Amino acid sequence: MKKESLKKPGQAKDMLMYKQIERDIRHKIQQGEWPTGSMLPGRANLAKIYGVSIPTLEQAIGILIADGTLRAESKRGTFVSQTLPLSTPFPPPSLPLLPTGAFPYMSPEKPRPTLGIIAQAPHIDLAEEKTQPQIGLDPGQWTYFLMQSLQQQFTQAGGQVRLIQEIGYTSERTTMKEAITLLLDHGIDAIVISIFDVRSISQTVQALLDLKHVPVVLVSWEAIVSPCSSVCIDDVEAGYRAALHLLRVGHAPLLFLQIDDRSWVDKRIEGARQALQDFGVAPDQLLIRSEMKTTEGDDTETLAYQASQKWIAQGILTSEQQTRPIGIIAQNDFTAAGFLRAAQVAGKVVGKDFGLIGFDDHPLATELGITSIRPPIEELGEEVIRILWRQMHERSISQQRILLSGRLIVRASTSRGRKSEPEQIQRPLQGQ
Repeated sequence: MKKESLKKPGQAKDMLMYKQIERDIRHKIQQGEWPTGSMLPGRANLAKIYGVSIPTLEQAIGILIADGTLRAESKRGTFVSQTLPLSTPFPPPSLPLLPTGAFPYMSPEKPRPTLGIIAQAPHIDLAEEKTQPQIGLDPGQWTYFLMQSLQQQFTQAGGQVRLIQEIGYTSERTTMKEAITLLLDHGIDAIVISIFDVRSISQTVQALLDLKHVPVVLVSWEAIVSPCSSVCIDDVEAGYRAALHLLRVGHAPLLFLQIDDRSWVDKRIEGARQALQDFGVAPDQLLIRSEMKTTEGDDTETLAYQASQKWIAQGILTSEQQTRPIGIIAQNDFTAAGFLRAAQVAGKVVGKDFGLIGFDDHPLATELGITSIRPPIEELGEEVIRILWRQMHERSISQQRILLSGRLIVRASTSRGRKSEPEQIQRPLQGQ
């Protein structure tokens, strides 16, 4: 296709141009001009060929990557894929699915429903074969497993998935508004937006205000207040479980280590205080030690190590009033690892001088034997699809706010020779 055939006067940056580019690239692949395994020209060259901006070109490339036509390899380029498209179903999940007959779109007269996913995260290759790690969960894999869970649930019901990634704040990256517009232009039946940083929620909410007839669910690692449905991790519950476990195995008082000034940390502290109160311990028995990051890129583990050296030198593990070893709640596993290293340098023994628990169930926690709260990643995807199915079936858009609990993974850092029962550790529901 010649560059002139795609250009329109005064519309070089028109976002609708991506549709023509997508069709042209797909045609070239089908005709063998770009065979399987071949690498496409660079983004800058392609944008020049088609006479559009790079963000517009990325819209077209993103669609072709999402449906499996293309694959992007970090630091190498974009290739014509040899894998099956995204609409190929994954193995049946363990979650009981709604019967196909109950799905409003599952009839010969109606096309397969399409779920659009917007991921505010680094590149995710759903066509890549990746298995659930048996020990520990790297936060870098969280979004991958969430996207996989969403796809498993939706494709098993007979639908198909389209994924938009690399949502950013600059003109070089797709904005939330552009991503939503792209999905709506392609006739998406429902939308899921995965948000890592809730500080961008204002832009998301503003973009969603025009969505009157399409079910939308936000999914995040911390609680969101929004005009549409949301499924998030319950950080209050996580903090509650961490504190209650330490109390039940005989640690007191409790000390919370804080390195980040973020809302999810505050929620975990709130939950820990509730656990003390329910256990019959004064809430002031939860002590807080804070050493805030100065920049976003600071190494949490190193900062926690340096801060913990100072706190240990000040005697937090050697109070004369203590009759039992203190219980340490670290804001996450990296903070727990930093504290453990500092304690070992000071000659302190975990289990004897203190108990230690973190959050996220990172592989580092497994390696060091740190008890942790594992986030309910796959369950987030399952609950999101349940909400969307219900709204699509009932043809009614309603607001639901779901918080899911993590799971306590007990390791040596909280062992004092007593048997704990993690599955029985539950925070009483409000009103009970």
